[in-house]
Amino acid sequence: MKNLTIFLSSPNETGITMKFVVKFLGRNILNSKKKLINFVYLYKKNIKPCYDCGFCTKYNLSCSIKSDDMYEIYNFLETSEILIFASPIYNFGFPAPLKLLLDRCQIYYHNKYRKKIFASNRKAILLITGGSSNGIGIDIMEHQIHVICSLLGIKFLSFICILGTDKIIKF
Repeated sequence: MKNLTIFLSSPNETGITMKFVVKFLGRNILNSKKKLINFVYLYKKNIKPCYDCGFCTKYNLSCSIKSDDMYEIYNFLETSEILIFASPIYNFGFPAPLKLLLDRCQIYYHNKYRKKIFASNRKAILLITGGSSNGIGIDIMEHQIHVICSLLGIKFLSFICILGTDKIIKF
């Protein structure tokens, strides 16, 4: 059984970004009984910002903030065989909830020196939608996801982007 986690960082659960995820995966995969599929709607999660307290430098893979949903998200990041980050472009980057998630992955930067091994053969893909057609910010978004994946021992496969979605009437 494959364990797939989709991090959706659009505030609109039925918008263009989600439609892109459904088209990308196909209804057969989404309805498959052979896969465990987790949808994580980041706008519904309570993710507090990293405030650089230094706790994660002292305690391996641990954060001093315990009163939010990040430990659930850490579990998905560490155990899912396939990760999909699905995001619209906001202000040339990720929307705030996904940016908060990435910032709280500081615990993995310190882990690289301790070498906790995560399961191998894991993969990640970044799906991006953009209202304009210029694509400014995509390279930075790809780089941010690539860095997190490398710290987790996940093979970053690629990013796929649909631009000009403000002009799309039907997807």
